[in-house]
Amino acid sequence: MSIGVIIVNYFTESLLRPLVEQVARYSMVRQVVVVDNGSLAPLSFEAGVRVIAEGRNMGFAAAVNRGLMVLPPDCNYVLLLNPDMRLDAASVARLLETAEGYGCPIVGPRFYWDEDRYFRLPPATGALTWLDVGAQDATSLEGQLRTHAWSTYHDNYWSQQDPFRQPFLPGACLLLAMGWIRARGRIFDERYFMYYEDTDLCLEAMQEGWMPLCVPKAEVVHFWDQSPAGPSIKASMMANSGHLFRLKHRLPILGESASLPVAAGNVLTTDLGDVTNPPSLQFSEPRSGAMLEIGVGADFVPFAQARLGISGLIPWTNELLLDQEQASAVALDHADRQACVSLAFPQRLWLRIQPSWYYARVRHGDGETLHLWRWQRLPPAGS
Repeated sequence: MSIGVIIVNYFTESLLRPLVEQVARYSMVRQVVVVDNGSLAPLSFEAGVRVIAEGRNMGFAAAVNRGLMVLPPDCNYVLLLNPDMRLDAASVARLLETAEGYGCPIVGPRFYWDEDRYFRLPPATGALTWLDVGAQDATSLEGQLRTHAWSTYHDNYWSQQDPFRQPFLPGACLLLAMGWIRARGRIFDERYFMYYEDTDLCLEAMQEGWMPLCVPKAEVVHFWDQSPAGPSIKASMMANSGHLFRLKHRLPILGESASLPVAAGNVLTTDLGDVTNPPSLQFSEPRSGAMLEIGVGADFVPFAQARLGISGLIPWTNELLLDQEQASAVALDHADRQACVSLAFPQRLWLRIQPSWYYARVRHGDGETLHLWRWQRLPPAGS
């Protein structure tokens, strides 16, 4: 089985090059195609990598379809990748094995946010219209139930060990059966310039009788949101694509969400204000099983999630450290937990997140929130 890879670049050359060099070496990869929607200089790579550049930004969906046109006819699958992805050959092989074994034409992995694998990323929100209920006010009863429902949905998504059906998968890393794609005549609906094209594809697959498959053991790193386009431009494109999606699939048209407050009830809250350096999050020592969660809205729908130990963050891949931390935490459970923990936001991750408002919370395994923070990440000085 051979795979053709399509990567769309938009001024992300520093991230693109190591990814291309990585995947081009994998034995199952027949061809890598880079569609250049924008770059500072003409792109070139070693043999086996084809670059398509039309001198304009044709949009993500159209660029992917353009890349599809030049893949070799003997490719059995097409792998879509964002430039800010990092994945190994074993994860690609697991995606391929699952697609073959289950006969499913659309499969994808789960994502980590950082190379150290401290933070795992959420499932795609897709077109889950129940998430619209309470979206205008996080502190209302419906808003609190919405936040709780999403947390439960997130935790179930990450508890799976075997391939499972998932309505929506992110287009940042998606393996598609070429036979299915050829029968459709395209990958994405080109009316979407940017955003919602992957949600639309998943919904079209379900309408054809194919529920996408998520492969837990195919885990990849997605640095997320590395396009240089400003937040206002991204918000406008997302709003336009969301409106198109809802019209196309006859879903309710939503009004604009109200700005959300930070806090609720008796939970301790801290407003860190404008910051240029990684913030230090201070809170009472957490119980065993506590999580640090980061969101871009006060409702935490969705959020990235890290494990907390008594000495800081625990990588999701380090089970030995987790066992040691849990043993220490058990002893502390019987002691006076009045100590204050100071946790620094990871430096490598801080350098990658875009200027915006961010929200953080410590949440225990029983769902209780211990502390809330918010801050506005400012651009670096001189930028």
